[in-house]
Amino acid sequence: MIAKVSVVLPIRYVHWDWLKRSISSVLEQDYPNLELIVVNDEATEDIDGMIRSFGIRKYIKNDRNRKLPYSLNRGFEVADGDYHSWTSADNYMFPGMISRLVEELERQNVSIVCGRSIVTDENDVLHDLSSSDIRTANLASCDLKVPRIHPRFTYYSSLGACFLYRKEVWEELHGYDEARHGSEDFDFWLRASHRFTIGRIPWNEPPLYAYRTHSNSMSSTVPYCYSKARVSVLKREVRSHPDNSDLKKALEYHRSQVPKEGIGKMVWSYVEPLYVRSVQQMPGLLKRGIRSLLRSSRRLFSESTR
Repeated sequence: MIAKVSVVLPIRYVHWDWLKRSISSVLEQDYPNLELIVVNDEATEDIDGMIRSFGIRKYIKNDRNRKLPYSLNRGFEVADGDYHSWTSADNYMFPGMISRLVEELERQNVSIVCGRSIVTDENDVLHDLSSSDIRTANLASCDLKVPRIHPRFTYYSSLGACFLYRKEVWEELHGYDEARHGSEDFDFWLRASHRFTIGRIPWNEPPLYAYRTHSNSMSSTVPYCYSKARVSVLKREVRSHPDNSDLKKALEYHRSQVPKEGIGKMVWSYVEPLYVRSVQQMPGLLKRGIRSLLRSSRRLFSESTR
């Protein structure tokens, strides 16, 4: 029997053309046993009619904007597939992606497999992403030509957007950490690397997935998702694996990537709570003046750091 693949698609920001392309790219895959599960995470547009028009049978609507990791977990909770993957409303799969991932997962007999992605922008112009993978491999002292991915690779980067894993991975890790919106994939792959084998489609094969960058993408809307958030994950991992020198090295690297805050912003972070508490304790007639001073001070500190 052919293994079933479940693909979860969470939807928050809606760009109609991108969304239609994303859904079509999944439904038009040549893999014969696939289901698409859509999770409406308080989408910015009414998408109910469009979802019905595609004949999608598994459609979940969150009661409010619950963020990406929550939506992924709700989707995979109703998944029937032996293998799992997920995609985004602004990205799209290339033809044959799922078949190729299944083939490699089973050929290598690993728990997780990934392939290459390529970046597309708001104008649908494609940009090579290989330099980013090469940089990560160099940081982690890993060889991209080796079919098995060393856990060290996940200390510096996620596995990208082109991947497939056995359902047991999601089950044993208890899903995505819902407190880590913006770094849920980095956290998931790092935790998985301690317990599961990870394979790679040969590096010389072309990309199978297009990852879109734009003003509403995760990297643009979640502050520090590639720096402070990853430091937080690695701190936890170092505490859990105190003898792992590679984790400690990765933690120091990610700490060095955290943007330095200007002195004005740092001072304001201490001054603002004092002002707020003072205003709360003031008689009603004085509060308006204090609030005006508060706004002026915020502008002063913000402008001084530009």
